[in-house]
Amino acid sequence: MTRKVTIGFEAGSLDVLTSSPGASISAVQKRTGNYSLYFNGGSASTIVLSGNLAEIFIRIGIRYVANAALSPAILLALFDNGGVSHLILGVNTVTQLLELYRGDATHWWATKIATGSTPILFNAWQCIEMRATIDDVTGICQVKVDGFLDINFSGDTREGGVASVCMLEIASQGTNDHWPVMYVDDIAINDTAGVVNNSWIGRGGIYGVVPEGVGTYTDLIASAGNAWDCIEEVPPSDADYVYESTVDKKSTYALTALVPTTGVIACINVIMRAKLDAVGTGNIARLIRSNGTDSQGADVGLDTSPKTIQENIETDPSGGGAWTIARVNALEAGAVVR
Repeated sequence: MTRKVTIGFEAGSLDVLTSSPGASISAVQKRTGNYSLYFNGGSASTIVLSGNLAEIFIRIGIRYVANAALSPAILLALFDNGGVSHLILGVNTVTQLLELYRGDATHWWATKIATGSTPILFNAWQCIEMRATIDDVTGICQVKVDGFLDINFSGDTREGGVASVCMLEIASQGTNDHWPVMYVDDIAINDTAGVVNNSWIGRGGIYGVVPEGVGTYTDLIASAGNAWDCIEEVPPSDADYVYESTVDKKSTYALTALVPTTGVIACINVIMRAKLDAVGTGNIARLIRSNGTDSQGADVGLDTSPKTIQENIETDPSGGGAWTIARVNALEAGAVVR
């Protein structure tokens, strides 16, 4: 798998993040789609990756509103699996230029290793892309602003610890004096493991679609009214829902159309929210149906607290090729009781 993370906040929920103390979902500003994530100058968010990445590509849209109390205002910090922050990307609060640091984001024991030349604007969306490898001697960190290379550093990118990245912090917890006020949208993270989505991500965006009708399978029972209408709320609501207790019962749903009518689709991200209705054991699996072909995900264990489940699907399972807008618009998505 090469696409590790796809987060556009189109579920209208903070559940898509590992943690998000003080951050909030905003419908006031959005780079693409309908929602973004808002940092109020005293908030941060964490994304824990599945595995330790030797090389990482990150894309994040930012709308910078106000400086932090201390310079630099931290945008991103990259950590290993032991909590060591190798690299920190921030904004100089005087020059408004990007600055790259190696070191401890928690206590701000860091060394500046590079400075950009493209100003970070106030109250305007800009696309930040970052490539990083962690090494004492041959490390690399490149940063693009709106598609143009702004920082091109090679050398020591390792602050002790493990020479890999397994966690990303936005605004970076523990350094509250370095927290900016900003909106964030369209987060994507790639590694280099596969044949697609294994390099720079580009300046695209993330759009949401939701159920709007019945699909091929209709086993799951609506708590009230139409089944699809019980699960289309954004943000998610537990007031109504679909349910079943019999293993392998399943439902799929027709989806609303994408807003863009042209463009290249790098990946789809399926999001489900589910729980058990009583103490015990039970699993769920995502199910999509494309061009007459079913694709079922891995079993995921549930408990009595709601769980948000995400999965990136990088190619169309009906033929293994790239997704197209027409295929996504014809897609059915749902779930299987496991």
